[in-house]
Amino acid sequence: MFFRPANTVKIKRGTLRGFARPGYEELLPESISWADVQAKRPVDPDVQVAKRSRSRLVVAVPFRGETLYIKRALARTFERKVSAVLLGPKTYREWRMAERFRATGVIVPEPLFYARRGQWLSWLATRGYPESWLPMADLFEARGLSDNDLQDLGALTRELHGRQVFHGDWRTDHIYRTGADEDAPLLEKYALLDLDGARCGRPVTEKMRDAALRQLLQSLMRAGLTEPMAELLIRAYDAELDASPLFAEAQAAYVATQPGASAEDEED
Repeated sequence: MFFRPANTVKIKRGTLRGFARPGYEELLPESISWADVQAKRPVDPDVQVAKRSRSRLVVAVPFRGETLYIKRALARTFERKVSAVLLGPKTYREWRMAERFRATGVIVPEPLFYARRGQWLSWLATRGYPESWLPMADLFEARGLSDNDLQDLGALTRELHGRQVFHGDWRTDHIYRTGADEDAPLLEKYALLDLDGARCGRPVTEKMRDAALRQLLQSLMRAGLTEPMAELLIRAYDAELDASPLFAEAQAAYVATQPGASAEDEED
C-alpha cells in the first residue's frame, strides 16, 4: 500500500486493500459485473456505463442518495505493470492528482474511494457533478460557438498552464460549464474531467502547450470551428502565438478521424 491521504479510513476486505473518505468505505465496486460491462451485456439497471475501453471501464451508480462514478482500471501492458509497481496503480495516481488540482483551485471530481486487488486491478470512485453542469462539447453542439466561449477557453488554458496545471487530454468533452455566473472567475465557471494524463506542479513546456491547444482546436472542429475562430481562441491564450499552424494541424487530425478517411489521409 502506498501513502494513504489524510482524512481517509483504511479498507481491508479479503484481498482488497485501499482507503476511502469516511462514509464511503462500504462502497462495493468489486460487486459490479465488470465482465458484463466490458462485453456490453445487460447489467443491473442502476449501473449506467459512462466509458469503456480495454484497460478502463467507468460506470455511474447511485450510492446513498448521490451519483458516484466508479472507474475500474486494469494494467494490461508490460509498461503499465511496471508503472503500477513503481508508482502505484493509475487510479491511485489519479486520486493524488485530483487532490493537487483541487489544491490549486481547479474544480475536478472529488475522489472518495480507492482500492486495489493485487498489483494490476484497481478501482477509483469519485463524486459526480451536478446534473446542471454540462460538457462544453454538448453546449456547443446545442447552441454553436460564440466569441465569449472561445476567448474563455483560451484564457482558461492560459490560466491552467500558468498554475503549472496540464490536463493531458484537453478536449471540450472534458471541460464542464458550472452554474457560476458569466462574470465569475474562470476557475469557478469551468470544471475538468478525466485526469488520466494530467500533471501538476511542473512548468508547462512549449511542446505541451502546443499539444494542448491542438487537442482543444481539434475537439472544436465538431462544432464548426473556423480559422478566424481559432485565432480568437489562441489570441486569448497568447497574443503573440501564431494560430495558423496549430489550426492546420488540428484540422488535419480531425479529418483523419472522420468516417471514410483513407489510410493515406491518416498518415498525412
